[in-house]
Amino acid sequence: MRARASIPGSAAGTAFRAAVTAEQWTGMLHGARAPLGELKSRSLSSARYTRTLPGAPEADYVVIQYGATYAKRPGATETVVTAREADGSWKVVTYMVQ
Repeated sequence: MRARASIPGSAAGTAFRAAVTAEQWTGMLHGARAPLGELKSRSLSSARYTRTLPGAPEADYVVIQYGATYAKRPGATETVVTAREADGSWKVVTYMVQ
């Protein structure tokens, strides 16, 4: 299974695109995930709706967590945060691996 190394512009939220260029995102993602090795598996652990996140304005968010197994890190947790845009669509605003 190959990990996705980018978020298409249409899937990234307005705040995300304003804070990080596509080139910066690709570099940060590669820097964070390269040491983990190849993605072997990923499964949904949880998804929860919230109106508040630390350091973020009040809005509609869904925090999605996946259990992931990488070649060099079998017990990783990936977190994706999506936010509702003004047009009603949901876009990615944060991604992290712990």
